[in-house]
Amino acid sequence: YEYGTLTVTKDTTPITITSGDCDKVYDASALVCDDYAVTYGDSTITECAACSSDTTVHVFVIPTGDTITVRPTDSLTNVDTIPNTFEYEITNEDNYPNVTTDTGAVSVTPLSITIIASSAEKSYDGTPLTRDEWTLDPTTPLADGDIIDTAYVTGTITDPGTDTNKVHDAVIKRGADNVTDNYEITYEYGTLTVTKDTTPITI
Repeated sequence: YEYGTLTVTKDTTPITITSGDCDKVYDASALVCDDYAVTYGDSTITECAACSSDTTVHVFVIPTGDTITVRPTDSLTNVDTIPNTFEYEITNEDNYPNVTTDTGAVSVTPLSITIIASSAEKSYDGTPLTRDEWTLDPTTPLADGDIIDTAYVTGTITDPGTDTNKVHDAVIKRGADNVTDNYEITYEYGTLTVTKDTTPITI
């Protein structure tokens, strides 16, 4: 009897696991970008939706019958851009020496709001006119749970004429956390107007 030899070599087919790009405007909730693609050689592998009941993992079955399981490792809530990192497991991983990864990006961009300073008017009475009031434009609401903690209004006029009532330096908080950097704030100034005193004076 002369024996033969059975030899199984490693599968050197290039396998690439890629995470996608995701972005959104700040809304105070975490962005998890679980967008993945897997290629095996020149073939794009379709995700196996029925392979796991865990919605946090994504399973791909390659032609050998082995599986690639991918899950996100990070999330983003505040304004920033970070790599869309992930971890993966391959069944019988040692048999696949040619695996590469490509990482996308996760971005949260600022939420635009407008803060409006109030206007005021009065007749001249020798005292300064001020109006330390502001409102948030109702068409540009804050993210749920965030509040404008402070906003400063400066403007004063005594003699007849007009002056600008300026709102500035708003501070936005979520609980004890300062989240102002998550907003792009537009300030609309008001007007302070003092008119001449038209009260009849008889000498």
